[in-house]
Amino acid sequence: MSYTREVIVRCTDIPNQGYRVEGELKDDLHHLKVDMVIDFFRSEIIEAHAEALKTPFPICKEAMPSIKKLVGAKVGPGFSRAVKQALINSEGCFHLEELIMNAVNAGLQASAREIPDWMSKEEYAHHWKSWEKLYLGRCIHYAQPEAAETLERVHTEILPQKRVSEW
Repeated sequence: MSYTREVIVRCTDIPNQGYRVEGELKDDLHHLKVDMVIDFFRSEIIEAHAEALKTPFPICKEAMPSIKKLVGAKVGPGFSRAVKQALINSEGCFHLEELIMNAVNAGLQASAREIPDWMSKEEYAHHWKSWEKLYLGRCIHYAQPEAAETLERVHTEILPQKRVSEW
């Protein structure tokens, strides 16, 4: 047996607002897409759309509007539970829930890559601290004493080296 599932996530900056997160899941039975806008300042989903281009059963496409239940959801502690409550039920879709969680997690990571031109370093540092709480107890790095210096290290050591090595 051979099986491949491909998940692609694209994140783009929306100046003075936040990030657009687009996710796509493809395998031999599924082709799903999500498109969400996350308000950076409120850590909240303000737009959410889903599309099923391919499903194993026609009824599966009827689950796509369940993503609308996430508009207004706060991205932070309790978000995973809110997504499961909205999507893992008799009107939802397990695979859509997987794609949404992958896309939002990638969105959080993307927003940590660079301080947007439209935000002060102080405000960005404040948001970073709230993101770090999401990783506590869920990542070996954030269990280490030096994890408090992550913001500085990412922007002065890790990302500049990556950019140089990409040349």
